[in-house]
Amino acid sequence: MATTNEEVKYEIQENPSLTELSCFLENAFNALTPGDQASFDVENKGQTLKEWLDIDQVKDYLKHGFLLEARNEDGKLLGIVLFGKQNPISWPDGNKAEMFVLAVDSSTRGLGIGSKLVEMAENAAREMGAKSLILSTHVLLTADHKFYEKLGFVKIGILKEYYGNGDAVFYSKKLN
Repeated sequence: MATTNEEVKYEIQENPSLTELSCFLENAFNALTPGDQASFDVENKGQTLKEWLDIDQVKDYLKHGFLLEARNEDGKLLGIVLFGKQNPISWPDGNKAEMFVLAVDSSTRGLGIGSKLVEMAENAAREMGAKSLILSTHVLLTADHKFYEKLGFVKIGILKEYYGNGDAVFYSKKLN
């Protein structure tokens, strides 16, 4: 298992194993922080990851974006971020990129892997010409909110019932 961020290899994965990705996301979903899990269990009405974020949705994200992976020296997947240029219909200025999914193996939380993945997504978004990076997260996932705010993201609003199981908090970060 990786013990420092220096032992982690980060790269864009053009042909990810959807089976491995699906298992990784399911494990991340099942390993929400205890406080978030308790809140989320009430709100999600028994919804599973397959219902909440299925592999077909991930495939769609991959058609329009990129997957950055973090792996340890043994090749074990430790974290992922899916991101891409935002749809010009929903964001007409065309200057935004979106982080669709960020997930880190629960056993490696606190090692900076998530922060590094976000930093790399920001750099890639700049290279795509984006002026800002946006994301949404479930209103009940308070650990996520603190994480993104620590990285300089600013809450820009809440959209009621955005997810079938609750509200979404939207964040944005200007890219200089």
